[in-house]
Amino acid sequence: TALNNLPAATGGVTGYQPYQPYTILTTEDEATSGLVYRDLGNKYYEIKDHLGNVRVVVNDRKNLDPATGDLTAKVESYNSYYPFGMLQPNRHKDSKSYRYGFNGKEKDDEIKGEGNSIDFGSRTVYDSRLGRFTSLDPKARDYAGISPYAYAANNPILLIDKDGEGAEPPITGWYGVTREMFIKIVESQGWKLTRKPTESSKDFSRRYITTLGGIFEKNVLNILGLKKNTKPFYPYKYSNNYTVPDAVEVSRFQQISEEKLFGIFNQVEYALDFEDGIFFEAKFTTNVQFEQKFNKDQFRKQIDALSNVIDATRYEGTFFPEATKVKEKATEYGAAVLVLIVPSDAVIEDKLIEYATEKGVVVIRHDLQYTEDGDDTPGDFGGVKLRLSKGKYLNPEVVRQNSTEESRNQGSRIIGTPKDVKID
Repeated sequence: TALNNLPAATGGVTGYQPYQPYTILTTEDEATSGLVYRDLGNKYYEIKDHLGNVRVVVNDRKNLDPATGDLTAKVESYNSYYPFGMLQPNRHKDSKSYRYGFNGKEKDDEIKGEGNSIDFGSRTVYDSRLGRFTSLDPKARDYAGISPYAYAANNPILLIDKDGEGAEPPITGWYGVTREMFIKIVESQGWKLTRKPTESSKDFSRRYITTLGGIFEKNVLNILGLKKNTKPFYPYKYSNNYTVPDAVEVSRFQQISEEKLFGIFNQVEYALDFEDGIFFEAKFTTNVQFEQKFNKDQFRKQIDALSNVIDATRYEGTFFPEATKVKEKATEYGAAVLVLIVPSDAVIEDKLIEYATEKGVVVIRHDLQYTEDGDDTPGDFGGVKLRLSKGKYLNPEVVRQNSTEESRNQGSRIIGTPKDVKID
């Protein structure tokens, strides 16, 4: 017999549930109400270890044991890894329908066989048998004592190499803050907004979201240690159109010389600090559109303003003894940056990224994260500690393009900020 709408096993084969039937009752008689189905077997759940390695994958289809009537999860794949990610023989089961594994990265089994070739994004291919990337580390000069092809600084038990851009401890105990989750965090601290007697439901809803957006922005700036910006920027000549980013910072470009200082360190040939080269914008929405409903041209004006940044201070010589005011376009150095801080479930419209790329402006995304270990440090919110995720470049081709320009191709380049604000 069937159990919980599961088909009974036939021929000794374990039964399974391909569809989950449930009844929708209409205003008509129950006997005439329709029976609808929810398709199962297409949703996957990852079980990871502390390093982010996908160890087991199950889906939402249930297996039925015909002897006991017990239900168990349907396992799509399971994996046991050697430290550098090679699969252990006879201790894994692969699924052609699921492509992710070591470090949570996508596998490419067509190149070197099952689990041997892994896509790490910026570093492209990683060979788990060798424990080596097939391309040079872009930050090799920062790790002179380690092979530029090494994974996780040759310490895969304690460290991960999330995008192939540098070893770091795995993130544990930190979780993405969705828009709805942030509302619950704020309301759990006693915050409440009351509707005014003469206020329409539409106006109240807009005021509610606007107020929460202000709380979101305040916490983001607190975490960054930045003051709210009040300075207007006019991106177009002979026009009163202006934009006011949430926060503004100086961006820095450094040209690293091949020459060694004292025969040990790579010398900085020169540095450029671009005034107002970084705009920070906190958006409390799940849909970040290029043309927003209530501020249609905000991102267009901010990107255009960044593309026009030309005021810079040039520092030259050992330890920067000389400073000169110069006119240089920040976009030509990959130093015009728009930083978006959003809830973890936000989607940023491609049109925004495409326009920024066209204008030579780098776009970096940060998600808000939380842990339930709050204290008195910046970012604390009533027992819940908030922070920003590591920055993700949404158009890295802008940085690469300006890092390989033949007119300035000596040494490597470092794009960042001269202060302690971390955008990357």
